[in-house]
Amino acid sequence: MPYEYYFAGISVLLGFIAYVSYVKSIIKGQSKPHIYSWVNWTIILLVGGFAQNHVDEGGLSSVMLYFSAFSCFTIAVAAYFMGTKNITKTDTYMFAGALVAIPVWLTTKNPLNALVILMAIDTMSFYPTFRKTYKKPFSEDLPAFVLTTLSYGFSALAITEMTWQNLMYPVYLTALEGGFVVYLLWRRKVKALQTEAVTQPLYKLT
Repeated sequence: MPYEYYFAGISVLLGFIAYVSYVKSIIKGQSKPHIYSWVNWTIILLVGGFAQNHVDEGGLSSVMLYFSAFSCFTIAVAAYFMGTKNITKTDTYMFAGALVAIPVWLTTKNPLNALVILMAIDTMSFYPTFRKTYKKPFSEDLPAFVLTTLSYGFSALAITEMTWQNLMYPVYLTALEGGFVVYLLWRRKVKALQTEAVTQPLYKLT
């Protein structure tokens, strides 16, 4: 069996574990997903899966993207009922901008331009979640994002013929998810220090 099948299988397995972890955290009330991000990610990953399947000429690197699109859709539904209710005007503008940019991406003939637009859309889609977790860094499931980062990394390794066109999007997704993991860790540490400072007892001089 070619190595791509192993990497694709590991990618999907890690993605599934991440999905289960995230759903459990939603049910427990620990994670509060932002519906705008997850709706956009559903659309982007579905279309991105078709595009990756095309550039990889039917390879397995798109399998994880299709699975992620399905996962994002179910989380978007959960976000509608149990997600964050703190939606700002800027969140709405970024959501609308990402949706408007999708048809532009679909009609772009140049593969490089299409990839750049796709990554810009994905980044805009991340903004509502990024903003939300700045103040509430514990409102997202950290293990799920760590596993998703690894999953996208293995999806890049599942590419049959590695070229920069094939690698660009999976590598970008790996970097984006990994960057968010680092961001979450940083905000959680800052939040913990702030909480410790507030709860620190003050001793009177005698």
